Amino acid sequence: YGLTLSNDPQSPGFIELNLKRNNMIGVLTNTILQLSNSSLLSIDLSHNKLNNDFSNTKYTIDLSKNKKLTSLDLSNNQLNGKLPSSVYRTISSSHSNTELIHLDFSHNKLTGTLSANIAKCTQLHVIKLNNNKMAGTIPKSIEKLVLLEDFDISYNKFTSTVPMQLFTLTHLQHLFLNDNRFTGTLSNTILTKCSDLLELKCHNNQFKGSLPLPMGISSSSSTSTSGSSSDGNDNSGSSGNSAIQHINMGYNRFTGSIPSSLDGLSGLTMLDVGYNLLTGEVPDLTVVGVGDRVALEFKYYGNNDLE
Repeated sequence: YGLTLSNDPQSPGFIELNLKRNNMIGVLTNTILQLSNSSLLSIDLSHNKLNNDFSNTKYTIDLSKNKKLTSLDLSNNQLNGKLPSSVYRTISSSHSNTELIHLDFSHNKLTGTLSANIAKCTQLHVIKLNNNKMAGTIPKSIEKLVLLEDFDISYNKFTSTVPMQLFTLTHLQHLFLNDNRFTGTLSNTILTKCSDLLELKCHNNQFKGSLPLPMGISSSSSTSTSGSSSDGNDNSGSSGNSAIQHINMGYNRFTGSIPSSLDGLSGLTMLDVGYNLLTGEVPDLTVVGVGDRVALEFKYYGNNDLE
C-alpha cells in the first residue's frame, strides 16, 4: 500500500502506486501519475472519489510518459468523459507503450466509444470497462489483442452486432457483453474457437437467431439435414468446449430449440436461456450428456414457448 520502491539498483525509483480505498476526492493530476521519472509499473487508485472530466483538456490525464506501466486501475471512481487518448498510446509513435497488460476503468461515468486504437496495446490481458455509459460498437481491430483473457464491457450502451474478430481471440476466459444494446446473431463457433472460455455472459441484449451453440450439439428445430441452421450457423463436426462453466443468454430474442445434449460442454455448471423466444421440448439436461460433472443449473423459464 502506498508507494513501493524498486529493489533493482539498476532501475531505481518507485514501481508501484497503490492508494486504493483511500477516500481521495477531487481531480487526479499528471504529477501523481508521473512520479519517479515514469518508472511506475502499476497504478491502483480504485475505489476513491476522483472526478476528472476527461472531455476538458484541463482535467484529462497524460499517460504517454508512463512507458513502463503494466497495470492501470482507476475503477470505482467518478470519472467522466471519453477515455483519454493517451490510454491508447496515440500521442506519438515514440511514446508507444506495448507493456500495458491490465486496464480497468470500470464503475465510472465514462462516455464515448471504444477506439480502434485499443489495438495499439498489444500486450493487454484484461480490459474492464463495465458499468459506464459508453456506446458505439466493438472495433474490429480488437483481433490484434491476441493475449486478451478478460473482456468486460457489460452495463453500457454498446450497439450493433458483435464482430467475428472478437471470437478469434483464443485466450479469452471471461467474456461479458451483457446489459447492452447489441443486436444480430451470435456465431455458434464462439465456444469452439474460444476454447479457454470459462464464462460467457450475453444476457439482456437484443440478440436473435438460434442459440450460439458449439458445433456438434444438435438443435432439431434450427438445424437442417445439411447441418446448417436457419440463420446460417454450421452446427456440424466439432467437440464443443470442455472449459466453459457458465453461460447466460437470457433476456434476448433467440429462437429455435434448446439442444438435447451437452456432450461437448463437459465442464458446464450453469446455463440460462430464459426469457427468449425458444420453442420445442425442454430436454433433461441435468441428466443427458452430463457425465461426471456436477449437477447443471438449467434456467429456461419466461417468454419461451416450450413444452
